[in-house]
Amino acid sequence: MNIEELTNMFTYHPPFGDQEVRYSIIRDLAKQLAFSIEKWCPRSREKSLAITKLQECVMMANASIAIHEKSKVPEGEMPTLDSPEKEEQEQDEEAAADEREQIEAEEQNL
Repeated sequence: MNIEELTNMFTYHPPFGDQEVRYSIIRDLAKQLAFSIEKWCPRSREKSLAITKLQECVMMANASIAIHEKSKVPEGEMPTLDSPEKEEQEQDEEAAADEREQIEAEEQNL
C-alpha cells in the first residue's frame, strides 16, 4: 500500500447520497442473520465466532462504501436539508424501509 491509500483508509469519510440508507440495509440484513444464528445455533465458541465474523462483515462492507466511493459534490458544497437531494434521500429511505419490512415478513414466515 502507498501513503495515499493508507491516508484514505484512516480518514473519516462523511456519508453522502444514499450511503446511509445502504449502510442501514447492510446492518439490517446482518441483524436478521444474527437473530437466526441466535435462534438456531447452540451456545458455543463457534456461535460466538459466527456473530463476531458477521460484525466484521458489516464493518468491512460499510467501509468499502465509505472508503472507495467518491462524492460527486465538490468539497465544501454539500447539499442542505432543503435541497432536491433531500427529497431523493427520503425516497431512498422509504424504499429501504419497505425492503426491510419485506425481509422481516419473510423471516417470520420461516
